[in-house]
Amino acid sequence: MTGGGGVPVTPGGGAPVVGIGGMLGSGGVAPCAGETTKAELVPLDIYVMLDSSESMLSTTTLFGSDKWTEVGDALITFLNDGQSAGIGVGLQYFPIRLPTVPDLCSSDSACGEGGPCNSKICFNVATAVGALWPCESVNDCLFDTIDPPECITLGDCSSDPDAFCFLEYPEECVGGTCSLSGFCTRTASCDVATYGTPEVAIAELPGAAPALIASLEAKMPAGKTPTAPALSGAIEHVKSWKASHPDHTVVALLATDGLPTECFASASDTDEQAVAEVAQIAADGRADGVQTFVIGVFTQEEEVELGARRNLNAVAMSGGTEQAFIVDAGQDVSGQFLGALNEIRGSRLSCEFKIPESDGTREVDLTKVNVEFTTGTTTTRVPRVNGAGACDASRGGWYYDVEPSSGEPSRIIVCPTTCQVFQAAQNAAVQIELGCASEIIE
Repeated sequence: MTGGGGVPVTPGGGAPVVGIGGMLGSGGVAPCAGETTKAELVPLDIYVMLDSSESMLSTTTLFGSDKWTEVGDALITFLNDGQSAGIGVGLQYFPIRLPTVPDLCSSDSACGEGGPCNSKICFNVATAVGALWPCESVNDCLFDTIDPPECITLGDCSSDPDAFCFLEYPEECVGGTCSLSGFCTRTASCDVATYGTPEVAIAELPGAAPALIASLEAKMPAGKTPTAPALSGAIEHVKSWKASHPDHTVVALLATDGLPTECFASASDTDEQAVAEVAQIAADGRADGVQTFVIGVFTQEEEVELGARRNLNAVAMSGGTEQAFIVDAGQDVSGQFLGALNEIRGSRLSCEFKIPESDGTREVDLTKVNVEFTTGTTTTRVPRVNGAGACDASRGGWYYDVEPSSGEPSRIIVCPTTCQVFQAAQNAAVQIELGCASEIIE
């Protein structure tokens, strides 16, 4: 393979230099006996922000399981996969419950920061959406349910302290009386720093797998979906981790089955405004060097009604990852989710490499570095371009993360076109050649 019509070269040789995209360089370089070493990938770390809202307990269609179980199975398979060895993974969930907010309340003051105290919920909707849904009238309960919804008053059953009842149906409180009670409007934390503190710290696989798996197996979904602070916290943690691990590629992964439902920037946020808020968070993270991947798990009906693909694509694009992975909850959820994880894992393969370090026998001259791609018996020289902005769809190439003229680079980054060729090749290898003048396309 010569990569889009490229002319093969011999490592250290003086054949014409071509890019993976096929654009010819200056027409050749003087013969040079460079030192060629196997390219070493930049380590990848993933901070997973996983939706653990009650809706994740919704039944999936194909196997009669639920979203939470199947997503967990996919994550466990990924963590145990030998191809994931060397990747760092950390984990946090959303929502995180406010520790001082009670399950039931009799006044707004009892809820504290989780107030106000609501006394009415949508009956026949709680089961459908997997959460207590507050209402003032039945007009707040117009969901697609089997039975007509009602807006009814929540109470305590005196004969069973672990059960609640409805004032409209007191006979269901067998052997006791149903007295007015309520539940706190908000039980989830909206604090960014809370989500930025991992439940399981980032650590390298396979050693990190047991702690991650134990956490997944112990977690039970509950609550709503505070996506904005969750993603903000994930990005803040990634930024902090990157600062202490500058030789790593660190990304955020947002995995969810719904649009934001609480912790909005303002009380009047619509779905569109809430999604735009999350997309802006992803964009701000990208501006600070953090990529955000997104996986959404939806039924076909949810995808249409919520505009799931469009909305999550907006977040992924803002986070620099082009589009979200949408998992169809009516099909093999575990298999699809695992496929998305594998694509995320593969997205960095063959695309970012460490710059070989100087040692006692050699000094690395950054003007004399070349990237070579070998498949079978054919080796192709990849030309260097002057920064990410010089990459285009036809010529490909590679560049330093920091131009040597303005700072100290730490890695070699391959342009998207070239990266796609690398990833598509079978039984291929990438080498870094030192000591021969870099072929540069201006």
